[in-house]
Amino acid sequence: MTVEFNTPLEAEYRRPGVGSALVRWLLPFIGGLMVGAFGTAIHRTIYLTELFDADWWEGLPVGLIVGLALVLCAALLLRALGGLGSLLAFAAGLVLVVQVLSLAAPGGSVLILDPTQGGVRLPALGVIWAFASAGILILAMMLPRRWFSSADDEDDVLATPLVGPLSRGSSEDVLEMTDTP
Repeated sequence: MTVEFNTPLEAEYRRPGVGSALVRWLLPFIGGLMVGAFGTAIHRTIYLTELFDADWWEGLPVGLIVGLALVLCAALLLRALGGLGSLLAFAAGLVLVVQVLSLAAPGGSVLILDPTQGGVRLPALGVIWAFASAGILILAMMLPRRWFSSADDEDDVLATPLVGPLSRGSSEDVLEMTDTP
């Protein structure tokens, strides 16, 4: 059975296919895995003055700042382009990989250190990375939808009501639509 569309407006009401679902859910999930793995790997990188001549940068957690900035940029981009569903898939991938990488390996090594252990320069960086990345994602989910809609959405035929007190059509258009036999 084939479906034919009589007008271009009817063609826009088609449901998205499987390929669209892959793009909206699977790719952000994989992106979350990659950003989480990258951030977990670099979050302990600090700036040392032995390499460069700037005393005020001593101990600056550059890796943590870069990782959190990457999470923020990706979260805002996904919320704007893919919507809340894509951001949820990204968050699931990121939280999953951060939690898995925080577990001890068979040899006993860990990427996210326990802050109660001594002898580490900045022991709380791992906890800050895990909770701040999740916090950024939650904040991006809580932002209002209107911040991510453009002015072009107001001109969208599907977004405006066809009949009603706020319709853009004239009263004659409304009468024509309601008086059809």
